[in-house]
Amino acid sequence: MKSPFKLIYDNNLIQHLAEIDRKYHSLIQETIREQLIYEPEVETLN
Repeated sequence: MKSPFKLIYDNNLIQHLAEIDRKYHSLIQETIREQLIYEPEVETLN
């Protein structure tokens, strides 16, 4: 199934994730997923 949205990540994403403890990565993924489900057209700043 094709996603109705295209995710565009900052060029520094990999570096930023490397600085965050791995135990928080699933929380970040879940937060992104929820944002796209409930407020897909709201741009985030962080």
